[in-house]
Formats: sequence, C-alpha cells, structure tokens
Amino acid sequence: CWILLAAPAQTQFSLARTGVPALIVGTCYPGVNLPSVDFDHEAVGWHAAGSILGHGHTKIGLILPAGPMPGDSACRLGFLRYVHQRANSVALTEISAPPNPVQYRARLDRLLGVSDRPTVLFTMRQPLTLTLIIHVLASGLRIPRDVSIVSRDTHPLFEAAFPELTRYSGSTTTLATRIVRIASILLAGRHVAARPAFVTPTFVAGSTLA
Repeated sequence: CWILLAAPAQTQFSLARTGVPALIVGTCYPGVNLPSVDFDHEAVGWHAAGSILGHGHTKIGLILPAGPMPGDSACRLGFLRYVHQRANSVALTEISAPPNPVQYRARLDRLLGVSDRPTVLFTMRQPLTLTLIIHVLASGLRIPRDVSIVSRDTHPLFEAAFPELTRYSGSTTTLATRIVRIASILLAGRHVAARPAFVTPTFVAGSTLA
C-alpha cells in the first residue's frame, strides 16, 4: 500500500494508472481517482472570507504559495466563492510568494507600501505566515490595528505567540486515525472509494483579526 504525502501531480497520476493500493495524504489533483485524507481547505477558505468580511474589511490581501498544491487551490476557491457571492465592493489583491525570502519580502513591501493597502491579509503555509508577521512588525505597522492577519494553518510557534494569531487548527490525531483506518482496509485487499475523507479544522479566533 502506497501512502503519498504531498505527492506531485505526476506521482499521483502514475499510481492511479497502475491500480496498486494507494492513499493520498493531501488533496488529489483534478483527474486523479484515488482515496485521500486531508483537511477541508475549501471550507476553511469559505469560513475565513466570511470572518474577514464580518469584521468589515473591504480591502483584502490573499497570499498564495508559489506552485500551490491542490489543497491551496481549494482554499483559494472557497475564499473567492464566498467573496463573489456575498460581497459587492471588495478590493482583493492576490500575490504569489516566491520561494526566495528576499523576493517575498520585496513583494510584501510593495503590497503594504501603497496608501490603499489591504487592511487584512489571509495567508497559507506556516513559513509564509511567520515571515509575514515578522515583516509587518519590522515595517512599523501594528497588528491588528494597522493590518489584520489570518492564517490558514497553525504551528506550535503560533500557539505560543502574543498576540495570539487568528488561525485554523486541525486535529492531526483525527487525520492520522483516518489514514491508518483507510490504509488498513487497503492492506486487507478491500475496496476503498476514490473520494476525499475530510477533517474540518477549528477556527481559533485569536486577536490578530480586528
């Protein structure tokens, strides 16, 4: 039984074609018919957009990783669907964060340096969030008075930070339990439907969204 963690598209498609027992830990790429276990990133995007708009923000920055994985794309889709369905006058700016930290900080400077800068930033991936927080504070801006921050992901550093970061926290124990259960079924030679098994993360209100 193959258990694939953060596998690229080519690997997912190759194993799907062979028909060997395989489980994706993460979200399948479109067209890959394999069972998968992941956090419900689309639901997180939807909820994050609702929370942000509920706080009255109309200028939003969305920070995406370079080369997004399917879960990142699903989160973006959920976020955009909520904004397009529920808000009429929202200025949404999307930036792709380069792997090079210097280039990433340069893009943040351009994003935050304009007079009508976003009043809230929604970011994905832990390293991008950590760099963002440090850069915003180093720029002399206050969180959340000058700019609010919401993170799709959590990390032990975020849990110990003050002020507490507004974020989403998924149970890795629940995720692992589902992975082991599905893998056990596959190892027993039984059929598992090629559909996602989602774990819904919990919203941690924190104090960086105002």
